[in-house]
Amino acid sequence: MKKSIALFLSLALLLTLSLPAAAAVTDTFVDEIVDGFDAKVVEFSSVGEDPNNSHKIAFENNPDLGATLLIKAAAPRDAKWDEYITYKMDKNIAGFEFSVMCCAGLGDPLEDISVFISKNGTEGSWQQVKTQATKYVYDEDIYINFDKAYWHQSTLMNKSKIPSGYKYIKIQLNGCTEANDVPWNVAIDTIKIYMGSDVAAPTISAEDKFVSYAELAAQKEATKTTESTTTTTTKAENTSTTTATTTKADNSTTTTATTTKADGTTGSTLKTNGSTSATVGGDVSSDATTLGDVSGDATTLGDVSGDTTENDQATDPTGDNSDVSQDASEPTEDDGGADKESVDGNDDDQPKNALPFIIIGAVVVLAAAGVVVFVVLKKKKA
Repeated sequence: MKKSIALFLSLALLLTLSLPAAAAVTDTFVDEIVDGFDAKVVEFSSVGEDPNNSHKIAFENNPDLGATLLIKAAAPRDAKWDEYITYKMDKNIAGFEFSVMCCAGLGDPLEDISVFISKNGTEGSWQQVKTQATKYVYDEDIYINFDKAYWHQSTLMNKSKIPSGYKYIKIQLNGCTEANDVPWNVAIDTIKIYMGSDVAAPTISAEDKFVSYAELAAQKEATKTTESTTTTTTKAENTSTTTATTTKADNSTTTTATTTKADGTTGSTLKTNGSTSATVGGDVSSDATTLGDVSGDATTLGDVSGDTTENDQATDPTGDNSDVSQDASEPTEDDGGADKESVDGNDDDQPKNALPFIIIGAVVVLAAAGVVVFVVLKKKKA
């Protein structure tokens, strides 16, 4: 009995130890595409021998990158052709990873590259593999920033686990028919093929997941804010109004108008999507044709210019206003006894009361002149 238990435990231990080995990568093939096709390449596309009328998959040395790339070639230049290259591995293919160069604004590794696997490489036996890719990056040693880079890099890999038994892999650079497409929408710098069995597909972090150029443009547009040129208008009464409008990507607008008066006082108003949302500092604009009339008599926030039209008197914050005049607009007897009618320039009695004084003054002047003439004549006779 003891021997049976010991044997059972030994078998269980051996099975446990064998699981990691069965699920591990056993070998890795790397083609850095240096010069010519590797010995593992069993087929590649090439149509036409006329150098002026042909298309094929080829190697190209790129002096800007200092690397040799696997790329589509066509004469005359045409991006519509599918080109492929096929590798045969000695062991089961468990996964792959391609270093892809993408022409800025055009190359999409998920759309421009397709990957197929086969057990024997015969026609009709190919199975397409789902792929995934990392986000675009650029070489900081070559380019100033992402927007200035001509080539962006991405890594393409299998998205699902590859079943056992597949030894052929075909890499196809798909034809491109969109406007401005070129044969080098994408190019491949390095090819890695992993061998083994029951190997899980690699995972890409959310931060590094692929984002297409169209999605990048949409994200940039969504966060873009454009400020209009600020304008200043000076009026005859030495007041100036400065207006600034900000338009966001969602077409919402914010307009701020600030008015500065001759006495240095200022006020401003804020409008969002055409509606006044806030007013600060009192009299904002004398006409406010675009922002709404927020000046008026400043009954809400007070006229910052000081031209208050009513309730001009001071108010005791405690509520005791017994020593404050009832109406600051009416004069009292202490104002020099001025009659309200005499202050009004439309009083008809004022010219009538002055007439007697004018007549008396004229008589006095004439009498004085007569006396002077009489004295002068009398001196001459003497």
